[in-house]
Amino acid sequence: MTSKIERLRVLILLMAAVCFTLPSWGVLSEYNLDQTLISLSADMEALQQNVRKDIRRFENRQKEFRNEIAHLDEMCDETAVMLYSQDERYLYGTLQATQEMKSVIRHIRSQKFRVEQLQSDLSVITNRYAKLSEFLKTLEHKPSTPKSIEALHISVAIADTLRNAIDSCIRSVAADKDRYGDLVRKADRLDAYNNDVIKRTQELMFLKRNETLGEIFSHLYTRTVEFRDDLIWRFFTGQSDMDDWNSKEARMYRYIDIKSYISLILAIAFYLITRFTRFSTPWIAKKRIYWTLCLFLASNILGFIVIMMMIGVAPMLQIVLLLQTELYILGLLILVSSTIRLRKKRIWISLLSYLPIYCLADILISYREDLVPLSTVTFTEPFFFIMALIGQIVIMCFYFRRLELTDRRMAWANLVVIGISCLFSCSGYTIPVSILFVLWIGLVIGFLFFTLFCQFIRLDNLNRDSVAGITMRLLIFPLALPVIVIGLILWVTHIFNLTTWFIDLLNVPFVDMPDRIGVLSAAKIIYIYALGVTVNSGLTLAKFIIRRNLEDTRGKVAVWISIGNIIVWLCYAIAVILILDINKTGLIAAVGGASVGIGFALKDTFENFFSGLTLMTGRLRPGDIMEYEGVRGKVLDIGIISTRMETEDGPIMTMPNRQLFEKNFKNMTRNHSVELRHIVFDISENNDPKLVRKIILDSFQGIDGVDESRKHVVIMRNFGSGVMRVELKVWIDSEKYLATEPAVREAIFKAFRQNGINAATFVQHIEAQCAYTIMKD
Repeated sequence: MTSKIERLRVLILLMAAVCFTLPSWGVLSEYNLDQTLISLSADMEALQQNVRKDIRRFENRQKEFRNEIAHLDEMCDETAVMLYSQDERYLYGTLQATQEMKSVIRHIRSQKFRVEQLQSDLSVITNRYAKLSEFLKTLEHKPSTPKSIEALHISVAIADTLRNAIDSCIRSVAADKDRYGDLVRKADRLDAYNNDVIKRTQELMFLKRNETLGEIFSHLYTRTVEFRDDLIWRFFTGQSDMDDWNSKEARMYRYIDIKSYISLILAIAFYLITRFTRFSTPWIAKKRIYWTLCLFLASNILGFIVIMMMIGVAPMLQIVLLLQTELYILGLLILVSSTIRLRKKRIWISLLSYLPIYCLADILISYREDLVPLSTVTFTEPFFFIMALIGQIVIMCFYFRRLELTDRRMAWANLVVIGISCLFSCSGYTIPVSILFVLWIGLVIGFLFFTLFCQFIRLDNLNRDSVAGITMRLLIFPLALPVIVIGLILWVTHIFNLTTWFIDLLNVPFVDMPDRIGVLSAAKIIYIYALGVTVNSGLTLAKFIIRRNLEDTRGKVAVWISIGNIIVWLCYAIAVILILDINKTGLIAAVGGASVGIGFALKDTFENFFSGLTLMTGRLRPGDIMEYEGVRGKVLDIGIISTRMETEDGPIMTMPNRQLFEKNFKNMTRNHSVELRHIVFDISENNDPKLVRKIILDSFQGIDGVDESRKHVVIMRNFGSGVMRVELKVWIDSEKYLATEPAVREAIFKAFRQNGINAATFVQHIEAQCAYTIMKD
């Protein structure tokens, strides 16, 4: 009986596994094997239809995978033809081919998880039905009724059928996996060759010096003939002379012409509307012609984007259109910056000062756009830099004094950069100069727009402690330069087909010790820095908003701010550990082993921390007036470890939270801001007590720091030997008592003299008390 119950439990567990996979169907426990088998048979017949639907879904996924592999195989072959046919003299074409090959190989390798997941899902299902079939066969002699025996046979047959059907899918997926493995091996071979080409190309770009300007002049005729032949080969032979290519190129330029006409019509219409109608605002009317130019450039940019969508699959033409769009965007950014920043008469001078670097950028990007040979770049680039240098000098000679201060500084910077670039270009380092100069013009435009942004938000008038001020100071400024530089580097690497190489360079670990320290790369440092700046800015903004919106940010609110601050930075530390890919097991073991020693070493620190939290929950708050061990002062802040208090005579006193928590102290302002001060003095017993009381109470009315809303008391203490002792209890502001109490004494002394109260001698006053209680532990 026990064995039968155990078998029944196993069967129920197997059915539960089926239920978890396909929740639409399942077998309910009947606590009777015969009835359970009958139920299983009924459900298996319906389950068979569901599984067949699942198989069809797997087949669709498999078909998608096959199509993707076939497409990648074709792309791999096409890119391999491009790569093998590239002459390294045509540097830009070689870079483009290597970049496309990297992209294809990365896409091929990304399919590995897909095929493994498909195979794993099918294996789980077929294993389940194999186990079910085997187990049901062991129950062959257990059923006691003919109906349950028949149900058992039906269930076994269905389970075997399903297993065979899924096995067939698995064999088909295994064949696809073999084809994918062949593709991966081909991609690995191409990747090895591609890496060699990239290495040689980088050496040619950055390490090998080309001909200097002097060497070019010494072979001027030969270099001129080579330059002519290169131009003929590039633009009038080969692919450029094919009818298909010419038709695509002609269609593209036809679209560009239509785009230019439409942009011109829109610009003219905008100018006429703002010139002869009332639709023009004052800020547009003053600089109408320049805003019209901005609209013209913006319309051209939009037109280029539309043409890229219309041109279809033509990678080379897409690249040409994209580079042209980026050049127009550069021009638009310079024009918009000058138009917004400057008065109308200075705009054209500002634009003129940026003309040389923009023309140079246009020429250098055109080299990449037309895939010109390296010899053409080496032959022509130095002359263009010399012309730009001369143009920059001429512009500065005639218009430098009329430039605005920012444009003056940028003009000097541009002159220096053009001069240095010209020197290196004439020395044969043409490709590095091209890359760095395009990066420079991007930095110039980034600086101009950041300056424009600061002027737009009126940074000089921005409150440092406002939401906008904190955001600018703690988020925008720390991230602005890294974001601009990294963004511009990615833009330049995109232009010269170095994006993959640059991203791989950022991800190369210069510390690769996952079992000890972790994996550290430039990309991870950037992530950690950006995340840290964002977290710090967010915390500061959150604390500022809480303190601004809540009337009382002390006590429990301060506690929750401190706890939240600690939790957020702990989460940041965990994120850093995950980013650095530190060995979690080793880290947990190290933390566990070190926690005991750290706990003993930092015992006082932890006590101070929790004591500080306890103090802030109600006993003490920043701003309170307190007295501790005979020293009185104002609480400045309650930190994690200690509490700081500014004493009456000026110095800052620091007290460990644990000692403050354990000892008695007086909180003079816990309930309110005033305290009861006691002043005692002796007068002659011949004076009328009622008159003395009236004179004292009337004497200090109106003195700053005396609380007029509370009742002050004069008490006659002792009589004898001709002396009457009088005590005054007066309510005084806790923060002003040092000035208020002497003023009260002087007022009483003056009133005694005016009213003939003689033999009045002040006695040392009794210790002051808080309004309600003395705070004790």
